[in-house]
Amino acid sequence: MLPEFAEAIRQKLNGLQRGELLFSNVHIVSFLHCKIDDKLGTTPLKNEGLAERHPGAEIIQRALYSGYSKMHKLKVLTVVFPNGIIAYLYCPVSAQENNIGLLNLSWLNKHLVALQLEVAAAPANGENILFFSMYGDKIFSCLQCITHTHEPLLGGQLHPRQRLEVPVMNSLRTSVEWPYGDIMLLFQVMQCKHLFLSTVLVTMTLHQQLCVIFFTCNCYVCFYGDNFTKFFDLPSPSLANYLEN
Repeated sequence: MLPEFAEAIRQKLNGLQRGELLFSNVHIVSFLHCKIDDKLGTTPLKNEGLAERHPGAEIIQRALYSGYSKMHKLKVLTVVFPNGIIAYLYCPVSAQENNIGLLNLSWLNKHLVALQLEVAAAPANGENILFFSMYGDKIFSCLQCITHTHEPLLGGQLHPRQRLEVPVMNSLRTSVEWPYGDIMLLFQVMQCKHLFLSTVLVTMTLHQQLCVIFFTCNCYVCFYGDNFTKFFDLPSPSLANYLEN
């Protein structure tokens, strides 16, 4: 499955380059994205009577408040495969945590390395094999299984081939936003800030709700596909295959 995903992404990158085979050694299999949900709005969580019903409401309010954007927000970390399936969800985390901190909390890179032990052991045998990796924003560090757009070293310059690849990789990166747009359209509960404010669903209950929403969205993609699958020209898995794996 992972080699198939890497080949689909490589073909799309080369297609965007009008057939120039620049990306001959690409091992990107998925896209890493951190989404901020600002649907909590700016209304305080301390509405009338809430402090008495939920003694921890003031603590929750302070924990979710982002001083940078002056709003209450949550963050989720997801991994999206080119077949449209959201394969990983780490949430909810306060928007006070930056993206690098969120990635470190998830231990995602270490989990991916542990799944590719044969690649990790290759250098000891004199082999040079690349990890299957995820592609994310520049804010994420380049690790064994996480990469982003080429950046020159301090005071250096990119190789001419890398300069040609950068705009193509940036144009490909914008497609990661599409699954989030579909989720917001399919599940209006994600846009209802009053639901969060009235019940203070910012603990395990909210985590369960987000898991159900993303799982249901994956089931929807299995039936109908989405723009992401069309973009990479990959069929979505059948529902039975998705539930089995």
